[in-house]
Amino acid sequence: MRLYFCLCVAISLVVFPLNAGSASMSSENFQLQVDTVDVGGDLVNSTNYQVSGSFGEAPGVNDTQSASTNYIVEAGFQAAASGVALSATLSTNSVALSSLSTSAVNSASQILTVTTNSPTGYTTTIIEDGNLRSGSDDINDVSDGAVTLGSEEYGISTSGAAGQFNSTDTSITGVAKTIATTSTIAISEQTTITYKAAISGTTVAGSYGHTVTFTTTANY
Repeated sequence: MRLYFCLCVAISLVVFPLNAGSASMSSENFQLQVDTVDVGGDLVNSTNYQVSGSFGEAPGVNDTQSASTNYIVEAGFQAAASGVALSATLSTNSVALSSLSTSAVNSASQILTVTTNSPTGYTTTIIEDGNLRSGSDDINDVSDGAVTLGSEEYGISTSGAAGQFNSTDTSITGVAKTIATTSTIAISEQTTITYKAAISGTTVAGSYGHTVTFTTTANY
């Protein structure tokens, strides 16, 4: 009996503005989120671009980030006004479990890498477009916490500091499920998502696949 597995992946990011509130000034008619002391500045624009500039800050202070495991610092007025940055990438956009048999649990992985300067971190969810399927036949979602040899089951696990299913296998469903999250800034934070599948003697042969979507959002 041969079954083939194909997974298509989509990834999306959600970012909202982050207010710089430590030195904000406001009245009934205005609110200043960021201020600076320098010698000048102007708004420059043309048909194709718009640049807001300031003069008098130390040359090069915003050329590179200062970073460590626990922080990211971007100096200067322009950096303060830039708000939250968020990036997320996958090591591969498709995962193959190859030919399945009753004698093995097949697995394959991809790595999610996230960087954000949000001080409260990020959350990544996963959702599917339907069960792992071949026509009208599908493979059962894992429901007991482990994809087991000889049983028809399919699910994922995670590894990495942000992973939420590092010690158990879980199903992918049509409802968004959090698989990775942090409560602080993240610098190239990696979470490995491992897909696992097993079949029984009654699983119908075919080429099985489905599409999952990851959504990564900065926390507020």
